[in-house]
Amino acid sequence: MSSVLPADETITTHVPQETPVVAEARETAADPVAAPVELDYATWLARRQISGGQRRAAIERMHSWPTLPTLLVLVLDAGADDAALLATRSSVKAQLLAASGIDVIDARDIAALNHRVAASDADWVQIVHAGDRLDELALYLTADRLREDGELHAIYSDEDALTADGYAEPIFKPDINLDLLRSYPYTGRALAFRRSRLLELGGFDADRGALALHDYLLRLIESDGLPAIGHLDDVIYHAALPFAVWLTTPAVGDGVAPTLSAHLDRLGVAHRLHVGSFDSAQRIEYLHPDRPLVSIVIPVCNQFVLLNVLIESLFSTTNYPAYEILLVDGASDDPATCRYMAGLEALKAPSVRVLRHKDPCGISTLCNSAFAEAHGEYLLFLDVNSAVLHADWLDVLMQHAQRPEIGAVGARLHYSDGRVLHGGILLGLHGIADHAFVGEAATAPGYMQRLQVDQNYSAVSGACLMVRKSVFLEVDGFSDSEFAATYHAVDLCLKIRRAGFLTVWTPYARLLHDGRSDMLVSRKGRIQLDFTQLNTEQQSLCERWLPWLARDPAYNRNLSLHNSNFSLNDQRHVAWQPFVNRVLPRVLCLPADAFGCGHYRVRQPFLALQDEGMLDGMIGTRYLASVELARFEADVVIMQRQLLDSQLERMAELKKHSGAFRIFELDDYLANLPMKNVHRSEMPSEVRKKLRQAVAMVDRFVVSTEPLAEQLGGLHSDIRVVKNNLPVTWWGHLETPQRRAGPKPRVGWGGGSSHRGDLELIADVVRDLAGEVEWVFFGMCPDKLRPYVHEFHTGVHIDDYPAKLASLNLDLALAPLEDNVFNECKSNLRLLEYGACGFPVICSDVLCYRGDLPVTRVKNRYRDWINAIRMHLSDMDATAAAGDALRDAIHRDWMLTGPRLLEWKSAWLPG
Repeated sequence: MSSVLPADETITTHVPQETPVVAEARETAADPVAAPVELDYATWLARRQISGGQRRAAIERMHSWPTLPTLLVLVLDAGADDAALLATRSSVKAQLLAASGIDVIDARDIAALNHRVAASDADWVQIVHAGDRLDELALYLTADRLREDGELHAIYSDEDALTADGYAEPIFKPDINLDLLRSYPYTGRALAFRRSRLLELGGFDADRGALALHDYLLRLIESDGLPAIGHLDDVIYHAALPFAVWLTTPAVGDGVAPTLSAHLDRLGVAHRLHVGSFDSAQRIEYLHPDRPLVSIVIPVCNQFVLLNVLIESLFSTTNYPAYEILLVDGASDDPATCRYMAGLEALKAPSVRVLRHKDPCGISTLCNSAFAEAHGEYLLFLDVNSAVLHADWLDVLMQHAQRPEIGAVGARLHYSDGRVLHGGILLGLHGIADHAFVGEAATAPGYMQRLQVDQNYSAVSGACLMVRKSVFLEVDGFSDSEFAATYHAVDLCLKIRRAGFLTVWTPYARLLHDGRSDMLVSRKGRIQLDFTQLNTEQQSLCERWLPWLARDPAYNRNLSLHNSNFSLNDQRHVAWQPFVNRVLPRVLCLPADAFGCGHYRVRQPFLALQDEGMLDGMIGTRYLASVELARFEADVVIMQRQLLDSQLERMAELKKHSGAFRIFELDDYLANLPMKNVHRSEMPSEVRKKLRQAVAMVDRFVVSTEPLAEQLGGLHSDIRVVKNNLPVTWWGHLETPQRRAGPKPRVGWGGGSSHRGDLELIADVVRDLAGEVEWVFFGMCPDKLRPYVHEFHTGVHIDDYPAKLASLNLDLALAPLEDNVFNECKSNLRLLEYGACGFPVICSDVLCYRGDLPVTRVKNRYRDWINAIRMHLSDMDATAAAGDALRDAIHRDWMLTGPRLLEWKSAWLPG
């Protein structure tokens, strides 16, 4: 269920090619539905490294805290060797936020652990097991999180495993999840906790052994509720014993049932425990004295065969005795369906009733209409595409629905071949929300064994959705005006969660479903769902629930929104900013290409600012869907040269759903390309009109020159000029050119295919000086000039371009440029590039090349070009000195550093 607007819309647009680089493949993003980017963990983890700028910003932030929280690290040792203990100690000593102390405790002596905690004066304690390692940010992130939320009493984190080949087997956990925690100890064996609260609750229970931390979390929930436990969704714990192996240890497996039973007993919850489907898992059977009536609501419209199968399976298979069936007819006109329902009515059985609607209407309206007619205390909304498989299905749903903290219950749905159709709903998945684990085998355990155990999801499928009638009334039922046919169940579950109730998904109630999603219209006939309606309802869900869609507590932001199998988020590692409280402004850059313009105007400034610790974020290759963008939490979005209709649509969606500061970046006067420019025919029609539309949707317009700002001055009230600069990493450390490297002076030109008209200005000059100089061309050379050119170098990759240009060892570089409006608005970038190589320059005397750079400017006349070249050739020492002077000027005033970098920061950040 991806957004109707293509979330993978690429941002590449055609552009006049400036630099002589090879045509790289267009940057595209994987289709978010069909072909998500699959990453192995090693690749993903390699990019997840704190940058120098992030480190400096974090240290500055830490020093600004009024008080530094103290964290004691206690290492639990169950007989580890010296090397294992040393590795753990080393990781603690390497913390960005220093520990207040580190002690080693016998892991089997819980009493000693309690005594050491009581004797400490630390604010918090971090438990680590001997041989395990803490990420260098572990204590900092813990402190950062507890400063954000002073009500927290314990924090657990994501983890991975230490292997011979490096870190592997990452476990990306959900936020605190009551039913998952009761199913098995998914939080793991490491924990940070507030020391004072542990002491108030009597310390760790020595009888719980290896599950003392798990037991403490359950006791915290009993005393302080779920909000007392926090989760750091980052891998800050590296375990020598992998999570899955730890779960299989006897100490864990043997202790789960008594620990869980003690927890439920303290709460007075009647229950019976059953061994789960894997080691350390338990299934809780909640025992209730009553069996209240359930109203099973089935929307119907012209689906006789499916309806007949469902009703037969209900009556023949269901053990639960107290239920009624309400068939809500959406104006069926199929004779077979109508005769079937009439026959049911004729039976006058109190357990089956037909509620008729004269006119077609949406599923949510049909379901809402059944509320007043339902006699049951519980409502079960059941899709007509379903069929019952097991006799206890309704008993299982009611075990959870009768719990006072539960507002909604969902079941596990299967295709007819046994594959999983619904394993819970993940918010944000495929653009808005979608089913987890779709297509997994019936026996598949699922990520973290989540297909095998009870757990809380933010939403479950409307194909089988049980709601307590009082809760349904409290949240005002389905929002049928906004979600007539799609996402009505997601919206209802989120309203239930906002009202303070939990939603449970259970794998122990299993139904068959024919495969059509309940989020789409699940009936045939006169009511049809078109893409306009789907898009409208998607937009409505975004407007109402975007923060929830972006950060589903049942999911993890390190996991992908592009597929349902809990694979790695293909952008999280690129834009990794782990800090809980924002340290640096977060910028999403959308460069128009991977060539010169995209680099000079977006990519390189961003990387330089990031390296200096002035901002953070990501360089994207496509527009992010609204949920992805909200998940990214951008402060600023920079969009370069976005003029296609599809790009304008994405910009409009961004404006509607994101509060980020929006910047439009432009480097050329695209409304008037020169007649000889090969890209003129490739530009979108009505460029100025589209440019006006684009600029109207942003907060700031950034251009490269004053003349360009003047030409476009009427388009926006906030136009900023930031001139092109040269990135130091490319241009700051080039080899000094070899002067007089050939038998004749080496005179050169470099440029892309869009400069054909400029090069033609000196075509006769090239011909007539062929006997006096060695002509060196780079990037493009017309066939008619090839006989006069001594060397021709084809384009190279953009990363190799500076070194390649410098290697030409030119004694003199030429920069001819036609005198037209397009070129008047250009920057002096070509002079900067030549100058950084130490080449002396002769250039056309046009507006963009005027200024204080020490170059020779000539009129675009044959005589002037010939004379200027011969003048330079007559005194090669003076010519070389001119190249040195130009290089010094470039290094002093035109590099992407210092004041120039601050100009970019000022233009890119609000204010």
